[in-house]
Amino acid sequence: MRKMSLISAILVALPFYAKAWESCETDWLGRTANCEYQIDDDGTLTIRGVGDNGNIGRWEKDGSRFTPKLAPWYGENVTNIVIDESIKDLGYEGLWGMTSQKPIVIPSSITIIGEDAFQNVTAPEVIIPNSVTEIVKWSFSQSQIDKINIPDSVTSIGDYAFYQTKGLSDIVIPDSVISIGSKAFEECTDLKSIVIGDGVTSILGKAFADTPAYIYCQDTQERSCKDLIGENNQEALGKLRLYTVENGKIKVGSKTYDSLSDLPQYKLRRIYTIDEANAVAGDKNRVSIRYR
Repeated sequence: MRKMSLISAILVALPFYAKAWESCETDWLGRTANCEYQIDDDGTLTIRGVGDNGNIGRWEKDGSRFTPKLAPWYGENVTNIVIDESIKDLGYEGLWGMTSQKPIVIPSSITIIGEDAFQNVTAPEVIIPNSVTEIVKWSFSQSQIDKINIPDSVTSIGDYAFYQTKGLSDIVIPDSVISIGSKAFEECTDLKSIVIGDGVTSILGKAFADTPAYIYCQDTQERSCKDLIGENNQEALGKLRLYTVENGKIKVGSKTYDSLSDLPQYKLRRIYTIDEANAVAGDKNRVSIRYR
């Protein structure tokens, strides 16, 4: 038997070959702010910055103007997304339309979640670090995300930030947030509860329109919750539940809860058809039916 060469032996010993890093740019017309990426055999997309200002955003020159262009990883078979700390800016539509089977962790190098950065994204969770101070307009709109915790470093939530986002059942807006933009949570039909932090002093029109969630809010010296929510969000007044904090407990009406996460969530009562109502109406000892 012939002896294996040293190179052959090394290649046999290697469990897999590392994927080559690819530039985010395509040609001289392409415009990105310095990043490269690789997609492993298991579907893990890893994005890292190049130089001092790593940026996921992708742009294409159109005459004298720059217009957004989908990132090169869009349409690839990706199951997991890893964003390296060398990325400083998520860019415009940087992860638009991507799917991850694992939580997407935003690195602590990010301070602003940019416009459309996670639009149309599907993921079980997006983890936002304490470095983030702004969630700008359209950031998470029309996505399918089961869990998001907004850290107490965030001071503003922009217009349409969570517009039509599915999957979220509850949101706690921390005391650090001052303003909530127009239609920020409009048509979040899976939301069952929203807690408004004590620092919020501005809520623009239709912020909670067509969203069934109970809205929990505490009056402060600086604001009245009814005035704050009702001024431009009349529909939301019917969902408002005032609470107070006494001895570390959350009190809503006459009931007491241990924490904000224990607050009741909205439940849609079943609407019977006329035929269903008539079918059970005969059992008068058990069923009481009122028609409106």
